[in-house]
Amino acid sequence: MKKEVRQVIKYAEAYGFHYEGQTGSGHAKLRHKGGQMLVMGTSPNGGNRWKQNAVALIHRISNADKERHEDS
Repeated sequence: MKKEVRQVIKYAEAYGFHYEGQTGSGHAKLRHKGGQMLVMGTSPNGGNRWKQNAVALIHRISNADKERHEDS
């Protein structure tokens, strides 16, 4: 697994995700404490768009979970 991918996984863990391993096709599986799943590639090619998309999803899932708990 590439260093950049490990960094994004570590970043996600700070937002309430935990790494569940890889899918059969080699993608990283992360599950948020609220139950949502995030799947991302472990060998992205060139550019930073994959990282920007992953970080945006991490924030979106984390914020949605916060809002859900605030409404309760």
